[in-house]
Amino acid sequence: MATKPLKFVDAFAKEFDAYARTGLELARAANAKTYRVDWSDMPFFTRAFQLARYWDDGSAPYEDSLDMPTFPYAALKKLRKKLGGSAVELFQNEEGVLLTSEDGWDAAFDNTCDIEAGRWVCLMVDATILRLEAVYQRTRGITVVFCGHDGQDAKKANYYIENIRDLREERGYGVPAAAVKELLEIFSDQIDPAWIKAAGKLPSGA
Repeated sequence: MATKPLKFVDAFAKEFDAYARTGLELARAANAKTYRVDWSDMPFFTRAFQLARYWDDGSAPYEDSLDMPTFPYAALKKLRKKLGGSAVELFQNEEGVLLTSEDGWDAAFDNTCDIEAGRWVCLMVDATILRLEAVYQRTRGITVVFCGHDGQDAKKANYYIENIRDLREERGYGVPAAAVKELLEIFSDQIDPAWIKAAGKLPSGA
């Protein structure tokens, strides 16, 4: 029986975990006291997928690139059609650029004209980094740190929640929490109930 493909964020989590775990094994084999995983201080998905591993101060980094999972454009288009006008702003920025359009990637992830759906994806990816960092920080005998090249930490969920709140208030739109839940389920099977609860407290337009 064919294995069901992992969803976008879950595929990222699997790759990131394997990358971090292999580096930790190498660091321990070298009797290192510190181990660090960095991502580039660059646009979001470059930052998340272009990585470097270090152990002990001054050691040369082992730089790598994770494979980018397939972005679920088809599922997003289907959800947008299903939700209709009740959540149209979820998928576009203030200039009307759709996440599923040719310019959607830049608008959602690498531009100041945010698309809300992109903010939710960023939240999930960074939550993955924070969760795995907490797992590896429990390793005995070695200090483990995950951070950006310039000390940029993964953002806490509240950073993105407040950013989304600002988007809705500035642009005067609302999105039902149920629509957000369906969006998140396109990207991951590991949805934090706190995210859905937070979505219910954002302007819904109801």
